[in-house]
Amino acid sequence: MRSHLLNKKFIFADETTVQVRQEQDQSSQSKSYMWVYRSGEFVEQPIAIYDYQPNRTGQCMKDFFIITRTICLLTAIKLIMD
Repeated sequence: MRSHLLNKKFIFADETTVQVRQEQDQSSQSKSYMWVYRSGEFVEQPIAIYDYQPNRTGQCMKDFFIITRTICLLTAIKLIMD
C-alpha cells in the first residue's frame, strides 16, 4: 500500500499525540504519535496509512518518504532534520 501511495501526485501527512498504556520503556504519561499519510480525496482509490511512532523526530518522515519525488504537504508540524 505504501508503494501505491508514493506513486500519487500529492501526499498529505500529519501527526497527532496519543497516549499508550503499558508501553515498553515509557511511562503511561509520555506522549506518543500517530502519523497519517494520505492521498488526495479526489482519486479513484484513496489511501490512508496510519503509522505509530514513540516520538516526534523527523526520522519517521525520512523513512516513509525515502527515495521518492513526491510533493508532501505538512500541516502543523515542525521537523528537525539532521
